[in-house]
Amino acid sequence: MKAALVYSFQESEWFSCTVITKNIIAAYARALGRENIIHLNYSEKDGVSKNDLLRLETEKVDKVIFIDHKPTPCRFLEKLNLTQSKALEQLEFIIHIFGDFPLYLPEWRVVNNLLIDKKVKIICASERQRKLIQKVFVPKESIFVAPFPVDKDHFYFSQKKRQELRKKYSILPETPVFLYSGRLSLQKRLVESITCFLEAIQNKVIPAQSVFYIIGAEDKLGIPYLAYSQLHGEYFRMLDRVLKKYPKKLSQQVKLLGKVEHSELADFYNLSDVFFSLSTYHDEDYGMAVAEALCCGMRCILSDWAGYASFGSEEYLKEFSYISVKLGASSPQLNLEEVEKGMKNLLSLHGDREKMAHSMQKRLSVEAVAVIYAKILQNQSSHFGQRTSLMSRLINEQMIKEKEIFRSETNREFNNLYYEFYEAYVR
Repeated sequence: MKAALVYSFQESEWFSCTVITKNIIAAYARALGRENIIHLNYSEKDGVSKNDLLRLETEKVDKVIFIDHKPTPCRFLEKLNLTQSKALEQLEFIIHIFGDFPLYLPEWRVVNNLLIDKKVKIICASERQRKLIQKVFVPKESIFVAPFPVDKDHFYFSQKKRQELRKKYSILPETPVFLYSGRLSLQKRLVESITCFLEAIQNKVIPAQSVFYIIGAEDKLGIPYLAYSQLHGEYFRMLDRVLKKYPKKLSQQVKLLGKVEHSELADFYNLSDVFFSLSTYHDEDYGMAVAEALCCGMRCILSDWAGYASFGSEEYLKEFSYISVKLGASSPQLNLEEVEKGMKNLLSLHGDREKMAHSMQKRLSVEAVAVIYAKILQNQSSHFGQRTSLMSRLINEQMIKEKEIFRSETNREFNNLYYEFYEAYVR
């Protein structure tokens, strides 16, 4: 068995995608052996070179694996079809799907057309993403799940490290620390997270000295599906207005730390207690920050949305508090009344954090995911089918409305197509 890993050699503008791609490469190296892998550069600017396509034959490759979030496989397959059309019949194609899939549906139409009746496997990062993708591609047997892998040599729990870090940052041993890591963006719902945290202190649900660390850089994305974007700094000003509603001494317990180097994130996961994210982001297919935090043994308060739902563990059910989500007219609706109960319950636990971290690493680490990849590779391929009628409708809508595919014709609210598609992301 020989495989070609296809991805852009240039780092993504989304750092989480760069980390994911690097870890996927490491997992395939373990699953297949480095000697059985070749690497092909495939970029948005230059596509793929003819010489690299020729390597598929000269290196006797039998599996082509697309592991990057963009570009889609479209241009690669078009060029392969023009230069080596027989290869489409002979090769097996394995495609990792990322959260931005719905933004490029016309390209996925071309991918589908070129691969109909070919040997194809699609790998999603979570069960709810698989449910979403099964709405547009068939057969269901060709769609698999494998979490994006975590580097367990970097993300692990150490009690000694935790004590040293708390001393370094002047945090008392008994002080509860909540943490969010990710982008500061409208759909990440940090306005609601900050409000819930400060209200919980005021209501004496959590200790008065509790701290909420927020790590990440601001973006201006807003809600692309509804053509709502933000000005530079606008979301930060929204957060600032929320903080100013509370007494200064209280609001100072929310620490906006800005962007932190990826190499330092494990420190913050170790010194913190509860990962807290109410994100209802439209492409929350997984949650890399959550996976890394879990490998450091953190308990979690999470929105019951999209990829987040896959993290819950039967063994550590009490260490997760999921906040109910329903689809709404202009954004998914969170049941915020559940947050305080979740905070109180998680802070009352006194489990073995190191044991939990090891358990999560057995599910989410590069080594664990390599085993999943090996099983998927050994499975017999299904022949890729025609796209579903829903996929055809989505493509037609996007050809006309581009990113505003899910916007109503009459107002800035979601249309029926949104509810039909995204019901896969809620319980």
